[in-house]
Amino acid sequence: PASAYRARGEVILEFEAHAVHGHRLEGGVDGPATTIRAMLERGARIDFERYAAAVRERGRLRAEADELFRTRRLDVLVSAVTPGPAWRIGDSAAALRVGDGSQRMAFNLLGYPALALPVGMSGNGLPLAMQLAAPPGHESGLLRVARAFQQATSWHRVSPPAISRA
Repeated sequence: PASAYRARGEVILEFEAHAVHGHRLEGGVDGPATTIRAMLERGARIDFERYAAAVRERGRLRAEADELFRTRRLDVLVSAVTPGPAWRIGDSAAALRVGDGSQRMAFNLLGYPALALPVGMSGNGLPLAMQLAAPPGHESGLLRVARAFQQATSWHRVSPPAISRA
């Protein structure tokens, strides 16, 4: 499930981000923004054993994904980008619910190239999107599929209606 990929991906991302950028926590006013600071602080609390376990699990998950593409003879995998439409600007509850990254993290964790394309509008006029992913080394095929989709549809030319801030 997406949550398993997210859990391992966050451990790796936060541990590595802290390893590279942890020194920035010393900064005052010019230090990292609140969300980045929180991520770096979480990374500081991850011990090496937990990080190493997540890296090993990533290897296992990557082998499973590689096998899936090979045995099913898949060129591209299609999935949702988020569990719902985009959220309205300023709707922090929706941003937490829909923008949690679970569905994008799998491909980040696996090192698979992925991209998102608009596929329509929700009943509330908010954008919907799909993501396409392919195994590493198959970026040109991924881009060809994306281009063919955009040539066959016009969703990439549609803008959501103006959203008033109430």
